[in-house]
Amino acid sequence: ISGRIHLVSTDNGHGVAGTVERDSADFRPGIGIRGIKARVDQLGGDLRIRTSSRGTRVHVVVPVD
Repeated sequence: ISGRIHLVSTDNGHGVAGTVERDSADFRPGIGIRGIKARVDQLGGDLRIRTSSRGTRVHVVVPVD
């Protein structure tokens, strides 16, 4: 089997304090986010985070063989 696994986690909190859109040059990840990013990178995947005052959405995509 080959393809991709998608993991999506959302909440309706107040967003991630001190951060802005993941794709922005001003994005400053915390230690936990850096750890997730490192592991996703090791797997050849992609991490996207969207955060606002209405909550946060984390979307991870990793390939599977």
